[in-house]
Amino acid sequence: MPSASAKVEKIVVMETTDPLKLFSNMLEKRMRNLEKRKMKLDNYRSDVENGKELNEDQKMAVSKYDSVIGVLDFAKDLSKAMQSIVLDSVRQQKKQAKKDQLERQQHEIQRLQNAFIYCHILSCFRDEDVRSDFLNGTNGAVQLTSEQLSQLDQLYKLIGPGLPNEQADITSHFHALAENYIFLVEGKNKEISGTTCILTLV
Repeated sequence: MPSASAKVEKIVVMETTDPLKLFSNMLEKRMRNLEKRKMKLDNYRSDVENGKELNEDQKMAVSKYDSVIGVLDFAKDLSKAMQSIVLDSVRQQKKQAKKDQLERQQHEIQRLQNAFIYCHILSCFRDEDVRSDFLNGTNGAVQLTSEQLSQLDQLYKLIGPGLPNEQADITSHFHALAENYIFLVEGKNKEISGTTCILTLV
C-alpha cells in the first residue's frame, strides 16, 4: 500500500505537470501582481486627495488606474472559470484513476481465481481413479506418463493449501506458497522434480 508521503509526492507531480494547473497558477500570480499595483495606485490617489503632488511617473501610473481595474476584473473572472475547469479536470482524473484501479483489481481477481481453479484441478490427481485414467488414457483422459504425474504432484505441493509440518517455519512456508502463486499467475519459470517448466495461466 502506497505511503502517505508517496501519495503527496504523486499529487505534487501531477499539479506541476498539469497544463491547466500551471496556467491557473500563472494567472493567480498575475492577479497578485495586479492587486499590488492597484494598492499602490490607490495610495497615489489618496495622496492626491490629501493635496500631495505626484511626480510625472506617478501621474502616468494613476492615469492607467481604470485599465488596471479592468484587467484585474477580467483576470478574476478568468480565474474563476479556470478553477472550475481545473476542479472538473481533477474529478475526471480521479474518476479515471478509480476506474483503472478497479480494472486492475478485477484482472488480479481473475488471475487468482484461475490459480485456485488450477490448484483444484491438480488436487483431483490425488484420486486413484483419476490417476489411472490418465496413466491409461481412458475415459477421455489424455495419457500421461508416471513421471508427468509425479511432476503434477510436485506442482500441487508447491501451490496446494496444505499446512506446514511441525518443524517448518509457518512464515517461510506461506511466503513460499505466495511466491509460487506469483510464479503461477505471472508465468515464471519454476523447477519441478529437476525439470524447469513455466507456470502460466492464460
